[in-house]
Amino acid sequence: MVPGTHHAAKFVEAYHSPLNVGYMIEGKVDTSVIVECFEQFSQQINKKTYVLLDNGPLHRSQECIEQMPKWVQKGLIIKYLPPYAPELNLIEILWRFMQYSWLPFSAYASFQC
Repeated sequence: MVPGTHHAAKFVEAYHSPLNVGYMIEGKVDTSVIVECFEQFSQQINKKTYVLLDNGPLHRSQECIEQMPKWVQKGLIIKYLPPYAPELNLIEILWRFMQYSWLPFSAYASFQC
């Protein structure tokens, strides 16, 4: 870590029963990081495995798309969620639960508009 620079750690996680795979990434997550994570993951699977992604630019990049045929040969199939499908995105389900179950109505009244 260089003094005076912003340094962040990100965690990329894939769930595959019985294999749980996680990657701790320090610094910027770009297309090359996503490609490398999927490359490593594709080498660890031993049966056809589907991964659902959102439509983020990193997931739709040319570099990522070019690697997909190689991953398919290894049994890793990448599918994309519809452009707007909050009911299929787990973080949206969690956010909705927090919004309606955890946050009291008074929390919204404290925001200045």
